[in-house]
Amino acid sequence: MDNTEDTFSTTIGGSKELKPVGSGSMGTGEDSKPQKTASVLDSLREELEQTVTLPDIFVTVPAREHIKLLISPNVTQAQLLHWRNNSGGKSKAGINSAKFASYVVGETLQGIYFDGELVENEDGVPLTFASTEIQEMSNASDPFQAIKDMYGAESHLEAAASAIIDASGWGADEVETEDPTKRP
Repeated sequence: MDNTEDTFSTTIGGSKELKPVGSGSMGTGEDSKPQKTASVLDSLREELEQTVTLPDIFVTVPAREHIKLLISPNVTQAQLLHWRNNSGGKSKAGINSAKFASYVVGETLQGIYFDGELVENEDGVPLTFASTEIQEMSNASDPFQAIKDMYGAESHLEAAASAIIDASGWGADEVETEDPTKRP
């Protein structure tokens, strides 16, 4: 027998990986035992151990063609409930939709882009609607007013909030289904 390394393949998460079975004489030593191929259960376990994070999106500001907002659509149910409650969701008057939209846009904001460049302060920190510089530019007294001033029209602000909620999966009306009797 020769001393060449034998290899076998294992499939984990859809990709094949070649691994050496052993080295030296075949059939001796602990490393000469073939490793098990991952089971479907192992593959599922590996998949479920990964954190699901939705990719950031850009939301335009229709009245201001040079401005885009970088948004993280990773919104939890607890955040939605908090925003609704803070927007009057439990009051007799009902929810203030502009305030709710401001929460959605403001708290998911990752950065403001002007002509494709991230807007930062002198220290290199990305600005948000809570930043003094943004509030001073729009003569706003708080982040809510700064957001409304950025959009100019409440309808545009509410459309942006709706797009963010849709991107986060909360606004989706349908979930893709497949016929279980048909095999891929």
